[in-house]
Amino acid sequence: MERVLKIENLRTYFHMDEGVARAVDGVSLSVEKKRTLGLVGESGCGKSITALSILRLVPSPPGRIAGGSITLAGEDILSLPEVRMRDIRGKLASMIFQEPMTSLNPVFTIGNQVEEAVRMHTQMTGKGARRIALEYLAKVGIPAAHERMGQYPHQLSGGMKQRVMIAMALCLKPALLIADEPTTALDVTIQAGILRLMKDMQEETESAILLITHDLGVIAEMADDVAVMYAGKIVETGPCEEIFTSFLHPYTEGLFQSLPGRTPRGQKLYTIAGNVPSALQFQKACCRFNPRCPLAIERCRVEEPPLVVIGPAHRCACWVRAGEGPL
Repeated sequence: MERVLKIENLRTYFHMDEGVARAVDGVSLSVEKKRTLGLVGESGCGKSITALSILRLVPSPPGRIAGGSITLAGEDILSLPEVRMRDIRGKLASMIFQEPMTSLNPVFTIGNQVEEAVRMHTQMTGKGARRIALEYLAKVGIPAAHERMGQYPHQLSGGMKQRVMIAMALCLKPALLIADEPTTALDVTIQAGILRLMKDMQEETESAILLITHDLGVIAEMADDVAVMYAGKIVETGPCEEIFTSFLHPYTEGLFQSLPGRTPRGQKLYTIAGNVPSALQFQKACCRFNPRCPLAIERCRVEEPPLVVIGPAHRCACWVRAGEGPL
């Protein structure tokens, strides 16, 4: 398989008055052509900062990429000048942001915004850019696309705005599509349509997808591989089916136990005790899940567990579970 994205030991820090917030602290992952990697974890784990780091969109100050490497379609992202990054954003890698309601410019028409994405990265102007914009708006299932071209974002529903964002992201057939919670604000029927659309467009463009979500149902529907993130670290990775059936890390187990279908009728829904710690507290060498973990031992409190190879593509960072095999 052709590897589109490779991240090694990525560290993205925010320098605050209170100290250094290690939002992403040693993340390594990769995504291959025509495959989808689901990055899953609670809010505050560092998923969106990882995505912004790939495109070098971390606000600076206070944020900065403190170390590691990011290779995208053979390009060393962290060594490139900003002018080259402007070419890469949208052409080699595109991002569907979390909130379509706030990601579109309210004072420009839908057509203008999709056309601009085409004009910025190609030699097309005028009719050529408009033809591509119209083609992709139709492909993502927007009815009467020609009429919608002249409308403004406030005239579209949330689902339609998300489809416009997908059209903008895919109209240049990028090697990598980053989708950050692409269905969060949508109802269930619209969500299913958006996920089908992303799958169809991936087959057509052969792009790799990094899908960021906390919804395990979306992961089951879309992902080929899964990376579980907690407190700025990857704690477990593997093929989707293996993670769903043979998960090892206690945090991964907690996520699955929290699913409504796992709780017997009449019983209180299971929750993981406590909260994700502040990124300002990530200084101490330990397993960062240990304050919430029912299996924690003394070693978990004084030594950070590495990602240990469990199977051909399965890795887990846990002193208690990593050597025990599947549950």
